[in-house]
Amino acid sequence: MKVSSAAMLGCIFVILGQSTAGQKQSAAISTPVSVIQLIADPEKYDGKLVGFVAFLDLEPEHAGLYMHKEDYYHAILDNMLWLRPSEALLRDREKLDQRYVGIVGVFKSGRMGAASAGGIWTVVRYELWSDPVKPRRQPSTHHP
Repeated sequence: MKVSSAAMLGCIFVILGQSTAGQKQSAAISTPVSVIQLIADPEKYDGKLVGFVAFLDLEPEHAGLYMHKEDYYHAILDNMLWLRPSEALLRDREKLDQRYVGIVGVFKSGRMGAASAGGIWTVVRYELWSDPVKPRRQPSTHHP
């Protein structure tokens, strides 16, 4: 059975809609987006509550959300959004760093550091989405 990316993204918002330990539950509804949409048209989402999945890098000097882990590893900074991490997110650093996370937060357009499109100013909710070492979906050996 094939699962569309839209269905998977819908699932993340159901998961993220539930309160996560150490975080306040928000009554506001987030707009589901992709990193691509935020980079391509940052002004459209400025000040809006958005939700998406991205590869998280939590370094001491800065935090970034990348379209793909390869973008981080190859320093493709045009595919990065900056992140102002919450205290709760920093406490969960060991579990989230260098992994894909589902994140809901207020997007702010504009350059900060190396990220030119914008980033997440206020983190509302987050959840581990997938670990590159143990992906959610294993490659199939069956090809139709």
